[in-house]
Amino acid sequence: MKQGNIVNLGRAFAECAAFRARCQSLLAKLRDGYLLLEPIFGADHRVIDARYLETNPAFERTTGLRSADLLGKCLSEVLPNLEQRWLDLLDTVVRTEEPQTLESYNHNTGRFYESICFPFENGLIVGFLRDVTERKRMEEELQASELRYRTVVEDETETISRFLPDGTYTFVNEVYCRVFGKTAEELIGQKWWPVAFPDDLAEIQSKLDAMSPANPVAVIENRVILANGEVRWMQFVNRNFYDQNGKLLETQAVGRDVTERRNAEEATRHYARRLLEQEEDLRREIASELHDEIGRELAVLSMELTMLKAFPPERLRERYQLTLEGALDKVSTINQSLRGLMGKLRPPVLEDFGLVSAVRWYANMVAKRCGLALELALEEIPRPSHDKELALYRIFQEALHNVEKHARATRVAVSVARDRGTIVLSLSDNGAGFDRQAVSSRQQLSNWGLTIMQERARAIGARFDIQTAPGQGTLVLVELEEEV
Repeated sequence: MKQGNIVNLGRAFAECAAFRARCQSLLAKLRDGYLLLEPIFGADHRVIDARYLETNPAFERTTGLRSADLLGKCLSEVLPNLEQRWLDLLDTVVRTEEPQTLESYNHNTGRFYESICFPFENGLIVGFLRDVTERKRMEEELQASELRYRTVVEDETETISRFLPDGTYTFVNEVYCRVFGKTAEELIGQKWWPVAFPDDLAEIQSKLDAMSPANPVAVIENRVILANGEVRWMQFVNRNFYDQNGKLLETQAVGRDVTERRNAEEATRHYARRLLEQEEDLRREIASELHDEIGRELAVLSMELTMLKAFPPERLRERYQLTLEGALDKVSTINQSLRGLMGKLRPPVLEDFGLVSAVRWYANMVAKRCGLALELALEEIPRPSHDKELALYRIFQEALHNVEKHARATRVAVSVARDRGTIVLSLSDNGAGFDRQAVSSRQQLSNWGLTIMQERARAIGARFDIQTAPGQGTLVLVELEEEV
């Protein structure tokens, strides 16, 4: 061999040694365990064992096995209880020349490991061993959490569904499927909507269209047609989820059957309407009795006292003159009070001249009695039907009564106007105001007046609203569409 070739060969061996040293250094620094195996084949050319050729420090730390006790030995010697699946894994690597992965649990260390084996040159096999215990525990915790969540969801009596912006379902719970007669397989990845009652569609769409990143929740109550054809009232709490740019990602809808509650509310409204009807009948009867009986007697008494005053016996003139005048004044006062009471019970001005005149009369009477500064803005309006006109007047009357009784106000403003085919009645004061939610939660008699006003408005198809806060006064607003 020529001297130049010897030098080149020496240089090549040196480079190989340096490369091997670098590889050994790299393997020594790896956090994953490394081993090099020589497969041993049986008569059928399948892998039946393997011999340890090389390991790194991380392998020793991971398995607790010392390299000095492994190198040159077979797997079966070191691990006499080796599972067949490990030999099958090595055989698959040799036959397919593709990497293979296997997860296992080591009872000696109490740890989970992921093993990845690669085919190497000269028929050898390289293996890497990674401790995945923490990952496995996190996965198990996640699976347990998902199981708990799914158990909670499936045990719910409420329907739960999630869907994409195009309506494609991503999740439905068992209750949802049971209520609407579908299976999860029929719905997930598909587009389908429960059959809503036709009369409710416009309101549903309006509330859904109003949802936005600033207003991501919409509570909608509507009727749905169940799988068995039954119509039920359901309340759906719809929540949209948006990304940071305001793009809609997904919607979750949680629904519950509120049919019983709606029926109870309707029964309560029916009861309230019946009470109002009976109240009006009673008012009419009492007003009639006052007018026909007591009013007539007072009129006769007033006439007799007037005649006695005009033609008294000479001997009684001086003695009873002042007494007669006082009696006449008292009769006049009683008569005025009686007229005011009859006006409250059944205002003749409402019957004869309509809502605007009745509002003006009653507002002036209360303002004068209570010393309130009164602002009136009353437009002439077409008279609605008797029932609607009476309901509007009673709402106004109750609102003004509340001002007189509770508000401690010094000013009240009353308005009757027309706005694009709608009669608008409003009453505002500068009084104490109140916390409406707190009043509603206490269920006191003071809340009955609010309930009656709401039910009167509901009975005639009017919109009722009250705006108030402690120290901010109160505004009562009623809007009624004009009759065509």
